[in-house]
Amino acid sequence: MDAHDPILRFVNEPQTSESQALYGVGSRPSPSYITTCLKLAGFSYIYMPRELPEHNQFQYKMENDYSHLKNNEPIRNIFVASHKKLVNERLRQCG
Repeated sequence: MDAHDPILRFVNEPQTSESQALYGVGSRPSPSYITTCLKLAGFSYIYMPRELPEHNQFQYKMENDYSHLKNNEPIRNIFVASHKKLVNERLRQCG
C-alpha cells in the first residue's frame, strides 16, 4: 500500500487468480507496517534492494495516496530482515 503510516488494508481479490489470495481476501500492508512488524518480531536490521525488479508491480512512484494499485496493478516491494548487520552494496537499510 502506498502510505507512509503503518497500515494494513484488507481487499477483495478474484479467487480465480493464481497470484492473489486463495479465498478472495488479500492484505495490502504499507512498507512501514512491514518494517514495524519485522522489528516487533525481533529483527534488528531491515533492508530493501537498491534496485527493484523491472516489473510493473515493482516500478511505481510512492505518493502517499493510500492506494494499493498503480496503473491497475498491485504494488509490491521486497524486504530483507536479519538479526545481524549485512554488508551488501545492493541493499539499503530502512525502517
